Amino acid sequence: MMKYLHLVCSIPVLYCTVKVHKPNYPLRPIFTMYNPPNYKLAAYLAKMIKNCKDESQSYIKDSLIFVKLLKSTSINNNELMMSFDIESLYPNVPVNEAIELTVELIYEKNKTLKFTKIMRNELFILFNLAVRNLHFRFYQSYFRQTNGVAMGSSLSPILADIFVCKLEEQHIINNQEFKIKKSIRYISDVFAI
Repeated sequence: MMKYLHLVCSIPVLYCTVKVHKPNYPLRPIFTMYNPPNYKLAAYLAKMIKNCKDESQSYIKDSLIFVKLLKSTSINNNELMMSFDIESLYPNVPVNEAIELTVELIYEKNKTLKFTKIMRNELFILFNLAVRNLHFRFYQSYFRQTNGVAMGSSLSPILADIFVCKLEEQHIINNQEFKIKKSIRYISDVFAI
């Protein structure tokens, strides 16, 4: 007798961690994404983006790399150091713009690599299915996320990074008012000289 494995999807659950290093201790919303209905689609799209996306010149993976970069950087008397944080990055990522930037990235890379036959409008549909209207549970009530990207989803850090890279390009790297000598970013924290 054959045994059948039934795959069961589970609705994401919202929980929060406290940002103890911030005034008034705001909460960081995170979703447990254990086998949500769109898991495989999100994983497929994440892999597709990683095959297309070049590493950002300013992005670093951890604080050890940050310290190493700072040690090798000289700061002149006429230069300024500044740091800033993008407040609540994931909930504030404009989903439409992030999806448009991502689809454009994939579509442009696909013109040369020909790794997929998915058309541009089909990519929009797939990203909308994977990112928009996430249903989740908080205690015994059910909700639908309509804005931002969900912290906990495999697509969220990638979409947030693509969006922030565009902001960096427009407002930091190509800034005519200030000459940026070095810009270093870890997710939503930016250090610049």
